[in-house]
Amino acid sequence: AGPSRVSVTYPHLPEPTVPPTKPDLNALAKTDPTTYARLCFAAESFAAERAPAVLQPADAVSIVYPLIGVSDVERLAVVALSARNRVIDAEVLTVGSHGYTVVDPRQILRWALTRKRPVAGIVVAHNHPSGDPTPSSQDNDVTRRLRRACEVVGITLVDHVVVTADVRVWSRVDA
Repeated sequence: AGPSRVSVTYPHLPEPTVPPTKPDLNALAKTDPTTYARLCFAAESFAAERAPAVLQPADAVSIVYPLIGVSDVERLAVVALSARNRVIDAEVLTVGSHGYTVVDPRQILRWALTRKRPVAGIVVAHNHPSGDPTPSSQDNDVTRRLRRACEVVGITLVDHVVVTADVRVWSRVDA
């Protein structure tokens, strides 16, 4: 059996007959900010429940590969995760050259800490245009530094993956 669904009803809210338009929501925000806030919270919660989860390296790769996989220069992407490892956001943070990209733990954590929703964990990923997913000594050093920095601010470094254009993958979790 799958996860149980919880149905939440708000008896004081009228049942909509047609989907509200943007001007209707703007008017609601001005006339009834409490109801507007509840609707926004419900919409965000609904979307969060349906976001993909990162439970293994393959899940992370499916999120980051479209962002960084096929590139002739190194790119670094970060995936922000909720406490249930559901994706909150994913973004390419740096673009480098054929052999390296700048990885600054401060930049990664600043990005994670400024998401709209609380971030419990992150996955860091970068590509190797060379086609060899084996991490360099710099990759290993950055992973150690980033893990320590994450611990200081209470964010879990869930994984650091290296991908290639032909979808060969190295994962810190698998190492």
